[in-house]
Amino acid sequence: SETQRLVSDEILTSLDFSEVRHVMDIGGGTGVFLAACAALYPNLSLTLFDLPQVAPLASERFAKAGISARAHIECGSFRDQALPRGADLITLIRVLYDHEDETVLRLLQSAYEVLPDG
Repeated sequence: SETQRLVSDEILTSLDFSEVRHVMDIGGGTGVFLAACAALYPNLSLTLFDLPQVAPLASERFAKAGISARAHIECGSFRDQALPRGADLITLIRVLYDHEDETVLRLLQSAYEVLPDG
């Protein structure tokens, strides 16, 4: 998760999330990226979608950051479960290059399907 801070900083200095209401980080691990988003955007709702094994670590990070009320954790695997709905932005921080092309294609299709029109 230490290297995730560098990636988070680079993304958040390059992109403006001010028009986003709800971001979901798929494969968000311990919640480093979402915690960084929360620090910059206090009105942003957050969802972390990842395997159950990392949920306690993410929950601890969100509690320490004081964002538990607006940071929701959904446990599951994008390989065999539907993605949660409700986000208007989905991030895949350091996820796509860790998987085979077929898995990545299915994940991108699933993400597209749960995003609202527009």
